[in-house]
Amino acid sequence: MTFVELWRVIRSRYLIIVAFVAVGLLSAVAVTLLTTPKYSSTATLYISSAPSAENAQSAYQGGLLSQQRIESYVELAASPRVASDVANSLNNGVSPNDLLKEVTASSEPDTVVLQITATDQSSVQAADYANRFAASFSNLIRELEQPSDSKLPPAVAARVVQPATPNDLIVSPQAGLNIGVGLLAGLFAGLFVAAVRENLDRSIHNVDELRLATDVSVVGAIPVSSDRLAVRNEPGPVAEAYRQLRTSLDFMNVDEPPRTVLVTSAVEGEGKTTAVCNLAAVLADAGRTVLIVDGDLRRPAVADVFGVERAIGVSSVLAGRVGADDAIQPTHIPRLSVLASGPQPPNPNELLSSDQMRLLIERVSKSFDMVLIDAPPVLPVADALAMTAVSDGSLFVVRAGATDKRRVKDALDLMASVSAHVLGIVLLAAPSSARYGNYSYKAAKSDISDESRRSQPSADADEATTTEQVRPTPWQRH
Repeated sequence: MTFVELWRVIRSRYLIIVAFVAVGLLSAVAVTLLTTPKYSSTATLYISSAPSAENAQSAYQGGLLSQQRIESYVELAASPRVASDVANSLNNGVSPNDLLKEVTASSEPDTVVLQITATDQSSVQAADYANRFAASFSNLIRELEQPSDSKLPPAVAARVVQPATPNDLIVSPQAGLNIGVGLLAGLFAGLFVAAVRENLDRSIHNVDELRLATDVSVVGAIPVSSDRLAVRNEPGPVAEAYRQLRTSLDFMNVDEPPRTVLVTSAVEGEGKTTAVCNLAAVLADAGRTVLIVDGDLRRPAVADVFGVERAIGVSSVLAGRVGADDAIQPTHIPRLSVLASGPQPPNPNELLSSDQMRLLIERVSKSFDMVLIDAPPVLPVADALAMTAVSDGSLFVVRAGATDKRRVKDALDLMASVSAHVLGIVLLAAPSSARYGNYSYKAAKSDISDESRRSQPSADADEATTTEQVRPTPWQRH
């Protein structure tokens, strides 16, 4: 994994990393608080040999002998033999194995100094253990190094030069070390889990990932909103993002901008109906007459968003029961009308791919400045593919954190197979910091505001205009 990839993982999965770091820190603090404090004390011994003659040569040989044996003496100082002698002298029920767990022996390189260190919950007891081990070790060396002639002194002697004394410094637990280890362990565990989740998670999270997953341009990044008609009920970043999408549509083809746009997605639940309704609202706010055609005859939802009647609509017109003018219903938003789905037919695909559907879209497109078709998702059914031929282009909706990259690719491949003109991708629930192109939110707001002022007297005037005061839409004049 490169540094850039790692940084992307950290940015997208930072909550996981923070959680693991917090768990590591809390675990370290808990271990530190729950661990019984221990103290240590050290006894220092000097290992010397008995020279055979009082001259420099014999002194040198004696010192060399002590250095050669010091490593073996380190092993003996903390051996079961010494621990057993100490346990017997204590006579308090402590076993030799328990003593060996708390006692260590060490020596400095190229010296004849040996140190015995003991730890215990009591500083006094730790000093006592260290002194008892030092005494028992000295006796063992005297016994091992005693010549066969008992009148001669031992060849090597271990003498205590610094007895152990109680030390009130806590050696365990080490709060700083524990916290450092906990933080590092939490950090590495968090990075590992985040990397695994990143590799297993195939969903789109932001505009950058969307651009890497497909060659289709991203024409809109809409922030998260809980309202299906946020441009009217929650004015702010969401409304501004839809206005920027409106401007993007206008500049896709300056000479012949798309007037009939189909909106679809890879699978259900991506938010295509939300995108259609909000885009239609901002188009109507710009002074255009807009018609939403609910082409999702299987799971229609447009009528519910605007509170209009669903029983009469597309299927009714295609079946010849009513005319298009009678089926189109105005909404509470000036200049915005809806052609609902109508009764659910047994053969939605046949109806949507029929000549009657083509003629219906051609007729309403002559009466409205903009026609938006809410189509079913591409992968579950073929309805959307059948309707791409009657539109000037398609907008493909992707929901951040939900849409699988493979499904996006498969759906776009299917649309390409029927020569569908995909105008661009709209990312819903995009991160609030999402940007596309070279424009930030403030720049886009300024540009779109200029465009809005050119297209209508004022946004406030539109809000204040009643339905009776708005000029009749073309289908009402007929």
